[in-house]
Amino acid sequence: MSARKEYNAYIDRQRAAAYRQEADPLGMQVMRGDIDKDVWLEKIAEIKQRYPKV
Repeated sequence: MSARKEYNAYIDRQRAAAYRQEADPLGMQVMRGDIDKDVWLEKIAEIKQRYPKV
């Protein structure tokens, strides 16, 4: 496996963990109508920025 693929696989695992811990709870709050959908989408964008792919 190339270094690029290995790096992106690592980033995928980091993102998945962050989504589970940070974004998924916000998604549930959106579904219940407790928060605005934009809050959830901003968290997803923040995670993608924190763990960029190449």
